[in-house]
Amino acid sequence: MKKTISILILLIAVKFLSAQTSVSLELPNPCSNLSIEQNQFMQNENLSVTVLPNPNTGQFELEINSKVELGRFEISIVNALGQLLYQEKFFSESKKCVKAFDFKDLQPGVYSVSLSTEVGRVSTKIVISKN
Repeated sequence: MKKTISILILLIAVKFLSAQTSVSLELPNPCSNLSIEQNQFMQNENLSVTVLPNPNTGQFELEINSKVELGRFEISIVNALGQLLYQEKFFSESKKCVKAFDFKDLQPGVYSVSLSTEVGRVSTKIVISKN
């Protein structure tokens, strides 16, 4: 089933006060081009966080890599409802840091991990299964 998406583009040019143009795009499935890399959800060019292993049973490591010294950083974990389950602040003089976590009591599901530093913020997903 094809869906049509209409996009209204507002163009402002130097010679004209404004002009409007409508563009229609046909996509076979609006979600088909969305993909999540195996372990990383959101990165910035200076910072990355990887969950190992993923999926897991609640025991995992976060591998944090930065192009500059991490300094102060904060790790937060939220559930699918956006409820904060864990939050802790850390300090590292290194560009790489590995933190181990043991959340065996969490229910199976998808959780979001956010890492905030002075360099930026990144997020990734954790899949917990009880296989």
